[in-house]
Amino acid sequence: MPTSNSRIFKLRVLYGKQHMQLIKNYTKKSKMPLDLKSTSGCNIVKNLKQRRFTMAKLIAFYSRADENYFGGQYRYVKVGNTEKVAKMISDLTGADMFKIEQKVPYSANYKECVAQSVKDLKSKARPELVSLPNLDDYDEIYLGYPNYCGTMPMAVYTFLEAFDFTGKTIHPFCTHEGSGLSNTVNDIKNTAKG
Repeated sequence: MPTSNSRIFKLRVLYGKQHMQLIKNYTKKSKMPLDLKSTSGCNIVKNLKQRRFTMAKLIAFYSRADENYFGGQYRYVKVGNTEKVAKMISDLTGADMFKIEQKVPYSANYKECVAQSVKDLKSKARPELVSLPNLDDYDEIYLGYPNYCGTMPMAVYTFLEAFDFTGKTIHPFCTHEGSGLSNTVNDIKNTAKG
């Protein structure tokens, strides 16, 4: 049971076609582990532990820290939700991690960030990235992102358009406040070459 100093919020996570629900107990004084539970009766942690991976794996993710909105309030977070989920998947699979970062990041202020991301979406911008990984050694890519306006952040499109994914498998996972994957699986199919 959480103390009066703690906050509880729910963050839904989609992994492939299975809808997962992530429940995180957030405490100001200490870090508590994330507990993944599935609304469809499957457990993503159990699923990932049981899978036998033989290919090289990379988790490429876009995540936003700073001021976020969840549980009906604006709150500052040092590590974004998508990065937390990416780390959990990495711990379970042994996959390498790569953070997709814009050269010119969005504002730390939540409302300004939303305005900037909507502007980029409307103009179909492709923000320049700080760097790109070498995907030659990877056959499986876990692609993580928050749901921005029913799609992925535009920097994720920049990432996808930079590579030929022939012979690679992309496993999308998405953090959101209730909007699910929206159309992001089709967006990935339509954007990723190969």
